[in-house]
Amino acid sequence: MPYAFGHLMGCWAFAKLYEKLRKYAFSHMEWGLLLFGSIVPDADLLIDWAFGTTIHRGVMHSLFFSIIAGIIVYGLATALKQKYKTFKPAAYGFAIALGILTHIILDMVLGRPGIRALWPSTMGFWLFGMAPYPPHTFFSNDIVRLMKFAIGDMALGTAWIGYFWLRKRIKF
Repeated sequence: MPYAFGHLMGCWAFAKLYEKLRKYAFSHMEWGLLLFGSIVPDADLLIDWAFGTTIHRGVMHSLFFSIIAGIIVYGLATALKQKYKTFKPAAYGFAIALGILTHIILDMVLGRPGIRALWPSTMGFWLFGMAPYPPHTFFSNDIVRLMKFAIGDMALGTAWIGYFWLRKRIKF
């Protein structure tokens, strides 16, 4: 399973391929939403860590979440379009959904037991098929410690990328 930078790089590579094949150039805002979408599903790790739950790779790693996030961003951009005339609601909704989808695909390809892509179904999907998603019984102290490092990686990486994105110093 990739950490935040793996998801960011996977999303970037997929988006560059999409741009080339579709002869389309993502805007600055679309790139921000794509990259944010590529890491947002792992926010459920923060919930697991803070509240002692075991929801990782559930709803936030599902096609349902990708679609709902796209609809929410589309709605927000539509509501703000009066104030910001250059907003493109459909493009922004698509960008966040595509970013989340790249995260889902990478976790399905690189991680066993996969993800619950069809949440609320309990089936886990991964590269080599599907199987009932195992209950989360593997959270030992070592796993929790590793999750803290992963969360730290996400926070630092997100802050670093976000800073350069806001300053328009990242050229895709």
